[in-house]
Formats: sequence, C-alpha cells, structure tokens
Amino acid sequence: MWQVATDGRLVRTWQDDAPIDVATDESQVYVLNNNGVCASVRVFSQEGDLLHFWRVPTDAQSLCTGPDQHVYVITTAVCHMFGEGGKKLAVWGGLTGAKKVRINGSELFVVEETGVRVFLSCGVYVRGLGHSKAPQAVAVNDKRAYICESNCVEIVEF
Repeated sequence: MWQVATDGRLVRTWQDDAPIDVATDESQVYVLNNNGVCASVRVFSQEGDLLHFWRVPTDAQSLCTGPDQHVYVITTAVCHMFGEGGKKLAVWGGLTGAKKVRINGSELFVVEETGVRVFLSCGVYVRGLGHSKAPQAVAVNDKRAYICESNCVEIVEF
C-alpha cells in the first residue's frame, strides 16, 4: 500500500500480504486481503500502522465502509456487515456473482455478473441500475452512478 500527499508526492509505502480492495473512513484505512487460502480485513491508521484485523470468508471479493463505522464485505453470494473491531453484526444473501461493493449514504451498490443492484445496508433490495451486461466496477455520488463495462462507462442518474 502507499499514500500520496495532496501535491501528488508519495508519503509512505507499506507491505501487505494480498490486498484486493481498500476503503477508508475519517480515521482508518481498511484493506481486504485474500490470497485464496486465507482472507482478512486489516485496519490501519491513516499513517499505515496496523491496528487490528479479523478473518473473513475466503471468497471475499470487495469491501466498503459506511455509517457508524460499519464495514461491508461481499462474497460472490452474501454480504457481511461488521461493527467496531470486526464484530459481525449481520449477514444477508441473494447476490449473484458479486464482484465489487460501494456505498452511498445507506445504500449499497453491488456489482454483480449481470448488472448493478442497489440494496439498503440491511439487505433489502431497492432497484437495479443501468443497462450493464457485464459491469466491472461502480463509483457513486449523491445523484449518479458511474458503471465501468469492458468497453465503456455508463452514467446512471437516480
């Protein structure tokens, strides 16, 4: 992992086992590690000092942080919600080939094999987004989602 200053200058680099996704909140950096044998969420200070970690399922794909210091980790089929210190708060299913998860307020945007679906953080399905047939990633702001396909980017308003 590495950090960059506001002027683009590299601030610090730190080694990590097999990072596949990263998220932040106001005070910490969360790194999802998955080497295929063991998976974990590692929590670092903003300076890169390891604070603690917890194990997650070995098919973990992506993570994001939400309100109340909750961390959401998706596997291909389920979403796990963790609280402070990695305490498991909830698990809900119904995902189909999930790859990435991002959050906007209390809504989770899950990139699946055949589209992007939106769920409340408690697992209630809200809606599907766009016309994506094979989405790879999503970024979300207050009113729009940007969905990466293999050969284009869709902008979806909601």
